[in-house]
Amino acid sequence: SETVTVSQIAALAVLSGFSLGAGHTLTIADTVLNLLTLTTAQVALAQAVTLKSNDTASVAQLAALAVLPAFSAGSGHVLTIADTVAHLVTLTAAQSALAQASTLLSSDSATAAQLVKLASLPAFVPGAGHVLTVTDNIANLATLTSAQRALASITTVDDTVTNVLAAQAAHSTVLSGASAVTAELDG
Repeated sequence: SETVTVSQIAALAVLSGFSLGAGHTLTIADTVLNLLTLTTAQVALAQAVTLKSNDTASVAQLAALAVLPAFSAGSGHVLTIADTVAHLVTLTAAQSALAQASTLLSSDSATAAQLVKLASLPAFVPGAGHVLTVTDNIANLATLTSAQRALASITTVDDTVTNVLAAQAAHSTVLSGASAVTAELDG
């Protein structure tokens, strides 16, 4: 069993008649950016692909890594997924399982449903200096748990006047915890 970098596997892949031999395995370990340059011929030589250290990938990069043979972050390494809310909420369960942490690239906004998905990602945090604003109606915000609400830096209620007035008793925690309340005229 041997571990090589992307540049080493590239050199091996062009050797005429190169093969691993019976009972031998080859693992490619490198950075996210280098792993994304692997060719089909290079990947075909490996039984596993891992990171050589902690690294960060976007959702699109993670999707490309996920199809590599037996891809993992590697022993003791952390793969962090950093992207926008719109991209992070598209992660499949299998893709999420490849990461050990997730964060926003910058300040962003989300609905209550998107916040639920973000909260289910591995060790999700908005990120240092990033503001996560959650805007939704009272009914949707009321479904959030305390832990989910805690991920948001700003919570904005956007609902009708009737719903805001009716919610004063039923959903007082949503209203009292909101950073802003926008009431639209009932139509």
